[in-house]
Amino acid sequence: MDNQAIATLAIIIGIALAAVGPGIGMGIATAAAINAVARQPEVEGKARNMLIFGIVFMEVLVIYAIFAVFLAKYLFNLF
Repeated sequence: MDNQAIATLAIIIGIALAAVGPGIGMGIATAAAINAVARQPEVEGKARNMLIFGIVFMEVLVIYAIFAVFLAKYLFNLF
């Protein structure tokens, strides 16, 4: 395996690992919001706003991770 293939594999693994955690977190957060609305329908608006706010933060983590992987690859030439 040459260096370019190893670098490509490292980028793919880095992005995949960065997406797994927030993906699981979004599923748990969505389930909790659905349960909250099912128990108390009057909190629908508040639960929706909190869910969207939390999901935005989780997605930002993925974007930062993707940015860091490409930054390491192309700017710092780490692999």
